[in-house]
Amino acid sequence: MFTATIANSGSRLTGPLLGPDGRELARGLRLVVGAPDAQVAVTSAEVETPGAVRTVVKVQGTVVSRETELLRFIVRLTFFAGRPTLDITQTILFQDAAQDRVIKGLGLQLDRVLQGDLLNRRVSIAGDTAVYTEPVQSLYTRPFSADNPDYARQLAGLPVAETPGTEALFAVGRQNAVWADFRVTQESEDYFRLEKQTSARLLPVRMGKGHRAQGLLYAGEPDGGVAVTLRGFWQKYPAALEVGGMDGDTATFTAWSWAESVEPMDLRHYSDDCYVPSAYEGFDEMRSTPRA
Repeated sequence: MFTATIANSGSRLTGPLLGPDGRELARGLRLVVGAPDAQVAVTSAEVETPGAVRTVVKVQGTVVSRETELLRFIVRLTFFAGRPTLDITQTILFQDAAQDRVIKGLGLQLDRVLQGDLLNRRVSIAGDTAVYTEPVQSLYTRPFSADNPDYARQLAGLPVAETPGTEALFAVGRQNAVWADFRVTQESEDYFRLEKQTSARLLPVRMGKGHRAQGLLYAGEPDGGVAVTLRGFWQKYPAALEVGGMDGDTATFTAWSWAESVEPMDLRHYSDDCYVPSAYEGFDEMRSTPRA
């Protein structure tokens, strides 16, 4: 169970998400839009469905790009008594100005503070037939590939610590790459890819692929973490789930309803003309628009 402050103005959908003991579980939820100079503004927030077991808060707002209203959004936040989960339903209403725009990425994002050793951080992503799990920094190395119980503990999400008998193992393991960013992208109805990066400015490494991912990404430490899911993930392509900054003090989780890592959402039409006489393009009254 957790609590959150929701304002009826500002750029964030919520304030920090706090646990029953007041500890910060995650920082404020925000909408991210890949458009030039995009500015997100919440215009209203209200309790739409009050209840002792289930409460729904409706948040509305706008996104302005270069002084033009690009889209409006409605986000419903559903809280359940006794459950440490937050259900989010997002509705995007494109305005007329969006018809001539290219939008590179559309999603929801939040941050979580990280603590502890890099060896004790891990990421898990649900594919189509299995779950891929990898430590941020692995203890699996060539000299210690045969018998390595500490690496097995890493994969199981259990803490590891150097002991008098494992100095060499940890010394070599700390020379492994540190993976900061992980992502699963559903590019089409029958193809997804898994990627990781040591830095956002460097080349992503492909570590897997499949048909229809289940749409779940978890990242955290032995004492807890954040799981992000997107219902109907493969049907919502090109969607993606991503975590970045696992090598630092704060991890950023993003649920992309339109993945930033694929071709942009191009809302321009292919022609300025209308082709009704040639038996397609709808009606004269509707003209030639992306919605017609």
